[in-house]
Amino acid sequence: DGLAGRVRALVAAGRDEDAGALIPDAVLDRFAFSGTRAHVAALAQRVLDAGAGRIDFGGPHGLDDDAGVDLLGSAVLPRLRR
Repeated sequence: DGLAGRVRALVAAGRDEDAGALIPDAVLDRFAFSGTRAHVAALAQRVLDAGAGRIDFGGPHGLDDDAGVDLLGSAVLPRLRR
């Protein structure tokens, strides 16, 4: 099964952190916005630069949704340009 099979097996065993550690950052960057404020802003900017008309930052927004939404508004969105 390769990587997907190993990740599924670890998640099924309740070892979510171990499963997450197997996923390379380059793969994660293709499917999710995660990381530092600067990294998330850079990923979002790439999507805009590619022609997206909008970006929806859906949940979860980190370990604490309220704090995550605050960080998006105060530290990520101001870095984006059209």
